[in-house]
Amino acid sequence: MISEKEKENFWLDLLETSKSDADPQGFWNEYLVFKYRKVRSIIIDEKTDQFLSSPPNNYPEHKEQGKKFQGVKGTPPDWPKDPIRSFMDFSNMPFEEDISFAGRVLIGADFRNTKFKGKTDFTGTVFLGLTHFDGAQFLGEEPMQPAGFAVASFKQSSFDNTVYFKDVHFPYRTSFEKVKFNSAAYFQGATFTRKPDKIGGAIFAESKFKSGADFSNTVFNVGASFENVVFENTTEFEETHFQEAAIFNNSKFQNTISFRNATFCRPPKFFNSEIHEDMNFNGIDWRGAERSYSRTHRQNEQLDSIVKDAENDISAWDRLALIMSQQEKPAEQHKFYRLEMRAQRERDGKTFESLLNKGFEKLSDYGWGVGRSFLWWSLHIFVGAITLIVSALCQATDIDVLLIWMIIRDSLLVSFSNSVAFLGLGSDGGHLNDSFEELKMATDQLRWVFSAVGSIQAVLGPILLFLVLLTIRIRFKLK
Repeated sequence: MISEKEKENFWLDLLETSKSDADPQGFWNEYLVFKYRKVRSIIIDEKTDQFLSSPPNNYPEHKEQGKKFQGVKGTPPDWPKDPIRSFMDFSNMPFEEDISFAGRVLIGADFRNTKFKGKTDFTGTVFLGLTHFDGAQFLGEEPMQPAGFAVASFKQSSFDNTVYFKDVHFPYRTSFEKVKFNSAAYFQGATFTRKPDKIGGAIFAESKFKSGADFSNTVFNVGASFENVVFENTTEFEETHFQEAAIFNNSKFQNTISFRNATFCRPPKFFNSEIHEDMNFNGIDWRGAERSYSRTHRQNEQLDSIVKDAENDISAWDRLALIMSQQEKPAEQHKFYRLEMRAQRERDGKTFESLLNKGFEKLSDYGWGVGRSFLWWSLHIFVGAITLIVSALCQATDIDVLLIWMIIRDSLLVSFSNSVAFLGLGSDGGHLNDSFEELKMATDQLRWVFSAVGSIQAVLGPILLFLVLLTIRIRFKLK
């Protein structure tokens, strides 16, 4: 029985030997097949040539090389009874320089709390068994060439079993392009960041998540690209923070997706994406995204840049509103419609259209606020009534309780009648004609006030009433 330290040194020695070999990936993978028959059956299920430098039938010619390595470096670890458990243990190791596991087959790889201080290359790596990167730190700064200009690259790798990237720190640019996650992938609490003078990015383009994908509480302080990604199972971005662009163009969400309580500092882009009906955008504060094109927030920047960003973001809001419309989710649809309208106002600046835009928002929340529109309609009736009451009382000589009550009653009725003047309630023969005439006599000396209130309300009343009816229709989905 060999010690854990010897196991650790064995894999490091094999890795070091592979570095100097003419075909490093081939030697590493051939040795695993030579020593562990179970690896052969797993690899041959895939495209063998992808992982091995020679066909399976030619292993005997490398047998002596494998025996020689084993004789010098010691006995390899025993194949575990449960190959899902950690087998290749690199946990808590500091890799001081650039390191490459590119093209190699890793079995039960454990990189928990490992520090990668240089460029790290897992391009084309095949991870068999349970894989751990929990707490790992990728601290390199200079990108590798030509592996996607990334400091840490998992490009075209595949994870046969569950992989954990919980609380991992990814600085600078990280590539997960064209990765196959054949089982669950957990990124909870991971951080994708960069230094101020470096270009950053978290690239997941063209990857495939065949099982659950969990990005809850992940922080993207860089642009996050999920273009052309396929999410076949439940996907979670709950309480995820997107500091820069979040791009999901051409992606497919084939199961439940949740962005509950996520934070977006730019409008997310879902152009030409297929969205599952069970999509959750609840609890998101979109004010951060709106600040990205706010003239007030970006007042020291070039106006052309602000207008351009607003135009692009209007398209993003419009696309989200269309998606929700197609799924017949009016509340979500109108939420993105309101964001789109506010973005148009930022784009247009101080224009007449912007003034109407803002008035539409204040009066009815863009046709969604039933309570708000009803409040404005009621308020204009109440203000008109107060004006008439004051005018009448200013002319009254013998004031008593009965007179005050009659003035208040008639003022409210006349104000209401003015707001719906098209019904003719205060005209000759109208239901409120008596109140109309009595109040008219009471305000005889201030007739101009009576006329002015009536004229203003005759214009405002139908407009505000229309907004009330419009919001009721939209809010309650009346056809």
